[in-house]
Order: sequence, then C-alpha cells, then structure tokens
Amino acid sequence: MCAEFAAGRVLQGGRDEVPRLLGKFDIDVVLLGLHSLKWQGIGLLKVIRDIRPAVQVLILNQPGQVGLAIEAMKQGAFDEVLLPLELNALVSRIMAACRRKRAVEASGKSLLDYCRDMMVAASFAEANAPETALEFLPGIRLRGRDKKGKERP
Repeated sequence: MCAEFAAGRVLQGGRDEVPRLLGKFDIDVVLLGLHSLKWQGIGLLKVIRDIRPAVQVLILNQPGQVGLAIEAMKQGAFDEVLLPLELNALVSRIMAACRRKRAVEASGKSLLDYCRDMMVAASFAEANAPETALEFLPGIRLRGRDKKGKERP
C-alpha cells in the first residue's frame, strides 16, 4: 500500500471488518482512532498485532489521553498523532511507518528484535556514532553532513 499511497489507495473499515481486511489485503499502516474507541481501541490494536505483526499502527488521539497513548505504545503502536491533526504531519508519519514496515520485512527479524536494534542504534547515535548506529538499521539513510562535513547523498 505504501507505493500506492501517493496515488490515493486507502482502505476504510470499522472495527468488525479489521480481521477480514488484514487477511485480504497487504496493509502497511493502520490509522487507529483511539479518540472514539478509547480502551476498545487497545483491544483492536492487539488484534491487529496478532494477525499482522509487521503492520505499523498509527494511533489518532486527543490531548489529555496520555494513559491510552502509553498503553498503545506498550502494545506496539508505531506512533501517536494528536488531534486536531496537521495533514503534512500525518502524511510524514504514514510514510515513516511504511518505511519501518518494509525494513522489518526485509530484515526477517521479529518486531521485538527490530525494536531492540533500534534502541541500540539510538544509543550509538546519542554517543555521536551515527555510522555505527546505521549498521543496526538496514534501509535507513542519514541526511545532512557526515563527520568530515561532506553532504550525504
């Protein structure tokens, strides 16, 4: 679905249709509105993760529902987008989620292993060793300048 996102291919379904849609289509990203589903949305997130572990789930949430957001992240949500949303920010997060799904599938690792590698990479990045960090995240490219000040392609 990532490649078709720019062309506007989007599936829509209610919570009862989620298992059928996940079984029928190769879905990359799910937008899950916790603002309306509240804690039932956490149960739906678990269903999504059980059926398609590599699918990335972006939660749509209202400010002030921190408990829901924390639980969603614990259950494997990719990120949270607060309402009211900025369209450009939403598109950016969807594309980032697509890239993560592709990287998870390409690596052949479980999502847990991928997340562990991401944490290790973050540690190296914090220690000002971005090149080492990239070894843990295949398919991710750095933008900006390298250590010698040369612009990265």
